Amino acid sequence: MSSTIRSIMPILIFILFSGCASLPDEKSLEKHAMSVISSSNTNTSSYLQKAKLRIKKANTESLEFYAPSYFQRAKKDYQEALKLYKNKEGSNEIKSLTQLTIEYVNSGLRNKKIVLDTLKASIKHRKILIALKAKQHLPKEFKKVESAHLELIKLIEQRELDEALKEETSLLKSMRQLEVKTIGFTHLSAALRVLNKAKEMGAIQLLPKTYQQTITTLEETQQYIRQNPREKSHIKKYADKTLYAMQRLFVLSRHAKRLTQLKEDNIETFTLNQEEQLKRISQALKRSDMLNISFNDQSLALTEAIKKTSKKPQKVSKKASKASSKKDMEKWKRKVVLLQAEVRRLRKAQN
Repeated sequence: MSSTIRSIMPILIFILFSGCASLPDEKSLEKHAMSVISSSNTNTSSYLQKAKLRIKKANTESLEFYAPSYFQRAKKDYQEALKLYKNKEGSNEIKSLTQLTIEYVNSGLRNKKIVLDTLKASIKHRKILIALKAKQHLPKEFKKVESAHLELIKLIEQRELDEALKEETSLLKSMRQLEVKTIGFTHLSAALRVLNKAKEMGAIQLLPKTYQQTITTLEETQQYIRQNPREKSHIKKYADKTLYAMQRLFVLSRHAKRLTQLKEDNIETFTLNQEEQLKRISQALKRSDMLNISFNDQSLALTEAIKKTSKKPQKVSKKASKASSKKDMEKWKRKVVLLQAEVRRLRKAQN
């Protein structure tokens, strides 16, 4: 046995027994590393440079995910080699550690190919979760799914492919749940924030029926997302409808709370404010004031006026005219609805 091999053998044996749990091809990697070193005259700095490039390749290929055990072994050996090199000691040990770094990275790349071929469904679903930014929105849930995924990959590292495939079914179920939850968070977080504000205003106590109707709208959207997580355009429509319902609940809750806080000497001011709102709408429509009829009658008259205005021919294009009229009508209708609600509350407060 050559002197080079004799000097390397104890180092390889030490590395073999001091590492983590053994990998199926670990002995062959050790053997190949010893063979390369014994037949090469390359200096330590060249070995370090080659190992550095392989570590860079490992990072680029995401081996920390696709071959975690191989990646950790390669990283550990490379860092140990660097330490020895900086201390100017263990030339043969540096060579063995750097060559093992290269061997582990190469084996990790082979493992990645097996993972991609074996866990096709879960790898595809993982890409969907990343695109949805599940890691940023729900870090704890994502970490849990990611850990379960890594366990399957470690099974593949041990060449237990059948077991990994068997366990993938459960993982896919968890991934779908996280996908649904992430989509719900993305599309409904704004609506839920408004809902919490409405609750703070006393929506549950002041507007129990309206509150329950709003919650029903939310539940319908959540159910649709659970059943159709990939229907992006339809989900957006449901989410927009839910946000609108939440905003309406908040506005009504705020007005209802103001009504409950009215003191007797403020009733006149509040009533005149409601009258002023209807008056502004009349002026915008270029109609004479209707201050001598009830708020309800005023709202009905203004609604009819809006309808007639929307039917009048305009000089602008038909398409632009239709869009503008529809937008204005919806705007005034919303104001009328809110005013009617306030009037009903005001009457109750006065009685």
